Amino acid sequence: MPYLSEKFLKSRLGLDHAPGVKIEDDRSCTGCGYNLKGLTFGRACPECGQTIQRDLKIGLKDDLIGQGDPELRKRMQIGLGLASGCLLFALVARLLSLISAAFIVGEASSLYHMSILFNSVLWLVGVWLITPKAIDLQWPRLKALRLSIRFTQLLWPLALGAYAIAQMAANSISTTLESQLLSFQFTGRVIAGGGVLGLVWLMLVIAQGADLEKASRRLSSVLWGLPIFTIMAALFPDTFMWILLWILGLLLLGWAWMLAWFALALLEMSRHAGWSIHYMHEQIERDSRVMQKRADLQREAEKNVRPTSTRQATDIPLDS
Repeated sequence: MPYLSEKFLKSRLGLDHAPGVKIEDDRSCTGCGYNLKGLTFGRACPECGQTIQRDLKIGLKDDLIGQGDPELRKRMQIGLGLASGCLLFALVARLLSLISAAFIVGEASSLYHMSILFNSVLWLVGVWLITPKAIDLQWPRLKALRLSIRFTQLLWPLALGAYAIAQMAANSISTTLESQLLSFQFTGRVIAGGGVLGLVWLMLVIAQGADLEKASRRLSSVLWGLPIFTIMAALFPDTFMWILLWILGLLLLGWAWMLAWFALALLEMSRHAGWSIHYMHEQIERDSRVMQKRADLQREAEKNVRPTSTRQATDIPLDS
């Protein structure tokens, strides 16, 4: 019965409420940005297949990545795709490093540190692209959060660079300097990790404004799941007992799952921005073709108009 009730409420809000009613105004699809004017509620969008719901309380005015400035949407699309790729790369690299931990090789360890360092630079670029100033205009209260996210993510390359130096140059630097580098990398990663949680929250706000249900659910799960798994794995005792290693493996699996969900949510948001840009270009081309067709018809009509004579007729006498 709860399942039927939920389906009933959903149909009342979106599908079966006033069935067959056409959309008279310009209204974009929340999934791809397609213009729904002339279609009916309850039907599928012809572009992406998403059901056209009648209840659009969230509104398109809050859709930063689907209804904003075209250049802003393009930057958001690139940044979201870049950040998603960096998350997936970090996930795969971390899992491979753990698997190869039994075969500790200096060159492999150095390659891992350098690749993660380069990935953190790309991550920083992606974060700066998806945290533009336009967010302050849409949500003024989030300005401090946006700025803190930007500047805390600067610590990722610095902290990972310090860790790479401490690991690869351990034999050529003093113990005091090595300890300072490791302390800096630990502090920097903690602060940057807090900035990542702020980024998840900010992306959740943007996804809700764009009415992206799957991305919103995933980001909500990541917001509470990622810090739990990360803290538990970091505080796990350093031991070789097989039962504890299994528990550590499960914790790392949960951490990887949260990271993958974060990447998929950003990828969905990037696709949403891409759909909106694609629709915008199609609409511009369609309007251009219509205007060209009208101009051609106007010129054709002007050619077919016969010129009228302006010469006055002379009077002919009736008695002649």
